[in-house]
Amino acid sequence: WRGTMAAGGRAGFATNPAETATDGGFNFGRVIKLLTSTHSADDIDRHAHALTRLAQVHEKIGYRAADVSDLATIAEIVLKKSCRGLNPTYTKGFGAIISPFALPLRDSRMSTRAADDANVRRLLNVVASAFDEEDGEDLGQREKLLFTTLLQFARTSEANLDKLATSAVPASLAWACSRVAKRIAADSSDSKAGPAEAPLPLNTLVFVLATITRHLGCAAAVAAAPGALSDLVCCIGATPNSRARMGGRAPLVLHADEHFVGSVLEVLWNMLEGGDTTAAAVKLELSQRDSPVIAAAATSGDGAAAEDGTEDKPLPPPAALCAFADCFHRLLTGSHATVSARQLRNDAATVLMLLIDDTTASAIASAQCPAGGLLTTVARGFTAAEMPSKHPDCKKIRLDTSAEDFELHKVLQACLERATAVGGPCRSAVAQGNAMGLLLEYVRRRDGRKMRGWTEPQLEELELLAAHGLGVFGSALPELFLRMRGCTVLLELMAWSTRATSPSVDAGGRRLFRGAGNGPLSTGDFSATEMSGGVANNGRRAYLLQTVRCMRRLVHHGSHGHEVVRELVDQGAMAQLLELLDEFVDQTDKFALWIQEEVLHTLAQVCRADPHNQEMLGEPGIRTLIAYAKQDVTKFDRNIGYREVVMAAVDALWAGVVHCDLNEAVFLGFGGLFALLDLLDVEPADMHNAVLGCISDLCSYPVAREQLLHWRSPRPGASSFTVANLLVRVWEEEERRLGIDGAEKDYVISTGVEFPLLAGGSPGTTGTVDEVSQTIRSKIYTLCACCRFSTETGLSGGELAVMEKIKFYLTLKAGEVWTEVKNSLAASGVEATSTDAELIENGIAANIEHVVTLRDLQQARLTVELKDQTKNLVDTYDDIAFRHYAEEATAARHTETVDRISRHPRLLVARQRQREQLAVSRERCDPVTDAHAAHHESEGLPDGFNGTVFPSQLLLSGLLQPGADGTAADDATRHGTIKTTRMSEIEAV
Repeated sequence: WRGTMAAGGRAGFATNPAETATDGGFNFGRVIKLLTSTHSADDIDRHAHALTRLAQVHEKIGYRAADVSDLATIAEIVLKKSCRGLNPTYTKGFGAIISPFALPLRDSRMSTRAADDANVRRLLNVVASAFDEEDGEDLGQREKLLFTTLLQFARTSEANLDKLATSAVPASLAWACSRVAKRIAADSSDSKAGPAEAPLPLNTLVFVLATITRHLGCAAAVAAAPGALSDLVCCIGATPNSRARMGGRAPLVLHADEHFVGSVLEVLWNMLEGGDTTAAAVKLELSQRDSPVIAAAATSGDGAAAEDGTEDKPLPPPAALCAFADCFHRLLTGSHATVSARQLRNDAATVLMLLIDDTTASAIASAQCPAGGLLTTVARGFTAAEMPSKHPDCKKIRLDTSAEDFELHKVLQACLERATAVGGPCRSAVAQGNAMGLLLEYVRRRDGRKMRGWTEPQLEELELLAAHGLGVFGSALPELFLRMRGCTVLLELMAWSTRATSPSVDAGGRRLFRGAGNGPLSTGDFSATEMSGGVANNGRRAYLLQTVRCMRRLVHHGSHGHEVVRELVDQGAMAQLLELLDEFVDQTDKFALWIQEEVLHTLAQVCRADPHNQEMLGEPGIRTLIAYAKQDVTKFDRNIGYREVVMAAVDALWAGVVHCDLNEAVFLGFGGLFALLDLLDVEPADMHNAVLGCISDLCSYPVAREQLLHWRSPRPGASSFTVANLLVRVWEEEERRLGIDGAEKDYVISTGVEFPLLAGGSPGTTGTVDEVSQTIRSKIYTLCACCRFSTETGLSGGELAVMEKIKFYLTLKAGEVWTEVKNSLAASGVEATSTDAELIENGIAANIEHVVTLRDLQQARLTVELKDQTKNLVDTYDDIAFRHYAEEATAARHTETVDRISRHPRLLVARQRQREQLAVSRERCDPVTDAHAAHHESEGLPDGFNGTVFPSQLLLSGLLQPGADGTAADDATRHGTIKTTRMSEIEAV
């Protein structure tokens, strides 16, 4: 029969409508009519042939964009006729017609792009509904037929992944994986004779899920299917909880399959990196504890429901995390003969690192596997190779120096650091291990030590990581850190890092081992034997940087930080830190600036922790800190750390000088206050708050107030720029930043509430109080008040108006408090008593009066300024007029003098004689011998001026020629015959 159908409808069969095309394409409408018509709706054989023909025509060329709508209609009809997989003919046909959909669509146009995308999403939703079937004998076969199509469709382009993300496919795939996993687990047994790998449909479905979850939208869609991901995770581990969740059977079939476990871990990894929302949903789902029924089933060892009273028992650990813990333990202690097995183990450790945060801390700490807690297993894997214990797992954990085991060591340390940082039960679990002891062993400088036989680059990177990890472990577990003498180890490492060495170099002078230049904590400090400026690079500055960072983190850890500070100071840390600052003061590369910043912050906290530590700074330390505060602000634009170093130096000065009389005297004697004011004059606006705070605290010292008034700006051309000008300028900049009305237009305030409140007030206080105690304007008011507002010398009228506003700052802020109280009572619905209401109204009325007073004072300042400017303008014009009259009188006297002298009799006689002499000279010129002589016929003496003048160029002619006066022979004898002589330019006398 199939042969006759293929031959074209012989033996009495009608022609298949699918074989007749319109407009050169496949006739989808006739196929739809064949499937839905009352006459052919039950003709399964014709349906099968039509679907096969449809798939064959498009299996290599793909579908047109205009055909997707009809294809979706056909797919819906075929899926409905498949009866949840009970009709294999339509199940196979459904998979056949969907397969060409993986190819790119043809004839897609921009004008119809939106409609085409809608049709594609509709077809994808039809495909997704195929995974929503709960039963059917042929469910796995259908999924097998569809997974290749989806996989190829997802890999074709990023646009296809966007379409998948907006369809129901991701969530349906997740639910299908969950259902198939549960059915396989229910059909399997606990015996070890079960299958060694997961069935193909589940493996392929999870692989497709791992592929599409690399897209952020698809990952978010999978996260929206609650419970599906937890079921998948339960399949990779065999624990009582996971057995109860999966129907009472241990899913040995699944967790023994390396490919299945790898796909599930990739799905988890993709979703944990799929954005904050998706990661939070995954962590919340995996941390969900099971119901009391499942808890009882887990306790009893089978899937049966527990007896009455199980609801009073505490909930067990999350089944999904327990299964993950079992999987991680199995991968950690299993055979690692192949690279893929070691990489799979590392993937599980990386997923665990991504899972650990504040929301999952309690659940992860309670997760159990057959060998104990999950974090205990991690700590054991981290220390087993170097510091083994008597636990049986230590014999199974076989680690060497391969790249995979090196990566595992770093990932496990990151897991322990994150678990320690989140605190709570995780911190307790980590403290029970010996992780801190191993880190101290790595950074302890000891000759002849052997740490697992790491290569030199590996060992250096692990030592840097250990120094970083000590900061995390030590700040979270300070008592353990001090008990293990961690401060001593850090100071020894700091001394070793600054010790001069002679690195091994080759014949060309290059270092044989450049260090961990590509490590995450090094940033390439070891590229040469010498740094810029001839400073020797001993290859240990990366150690020094990590040591100081660790020390800074330890001393900033609350009350326990004071204990660490006391321990460090007792062992001479202050002297070492000051020596470091003095050594690095001239080094300006980025790495050195990092070290300077860390040392300055550490020194500031050490001085802040105990007043006695301030006196240990001494004169050399204060001089060094002032030198750091005098950095050239023009270097800030380089963005390599100059700004941060200056801010750290100001912080160190603030902590080490203020409230210590001895240090304040030394600081002021070295010109430290002038250095801070110079910095305030030229620094960026975001640094004003810290510098003003330090100066405000220093002004409690009388000498500081005197120096404040004597300061002048060192900028060129600004020698008259005083501290009053500086404070007014900073005040105006702050008001412009806050967007206060009138800050850009004039100086006179226009509203009753001129000072806007700053957001982010502390709990229990008003915004006005926070604004007064924490902002730049409050510190400027403090400085002016300390000087009793005697800093008005040299201010213009506008600046004096701003100074009046500064004087009224605290008064108007007190009035704003009453306004806030009134508004807060109205917002909370509380009605004040008559006495309180009257008090509030009086306070607000007083504030309005203060505003009016301030406005009048500012207006008076501006009026005086305007009068002064008008008077100065009039004086200027008078001076100009006086100078102009004097100039005119001088010019008239000069003209009179010249006219009188030019009419003198002697000058008239001289002028007449000159004209006669020139005329005689012209007559005596010989036409032959003096042919080249200039007669100056057109030139003559000016008539308006009587004096002796000469042309600009004069040739001797006539009587002035040599020999014209009868002495030619003598001239020829003495000087030779001179025909013509040209004189140089002679100006009029």
